[in-house]
Amino acid sequence: MRKFIVLSGAFALAAVIFSFASNDNSVVGHWTITDKKSGTKTIIDFRTNGTMKAAIPKEHFSVEGHYKLNANILSMVDSTCGKNYWGKYKVKFLSNDSFYTESIEDSCMGRKSCMEKATLVKNK
Repeated sequence: MRKFIVLSGAFALAAVIFSFASNDNSVVGHWTITDKKSGTKTIIDFRTNGTMKAAIPKEHFSVEGHYKLNANILSMVDSTCGKNYWGKYKVKFLSNDSFYTESIEDSCMGRKSCMEKATLVKNK
């Protein structure tokens, strides 16, 4: 009986450790933002090398740039808004496959209109 309790405790501890280890809160991957009013979808691909590409297929528009994620601050720069102008957004992960953004600082209206109070959902 004692072995069963110890073994059960070990499995429970391993499950807890695994659940925290798998929750890495990474933005790397392919994400979709759906505009609540128009239904327009924006696809954002955050790559492991710090580059990103955003596209609005409905409008045949795409832009590339760079990003940084430090703690819960996502900084982005792209060619449309200016190569040296970084927008900053507070990020709140809702799960491993979705996060919410709020503008901290970004006067680039095109980027801000997409990213302000947006929920990004990971494409599967």
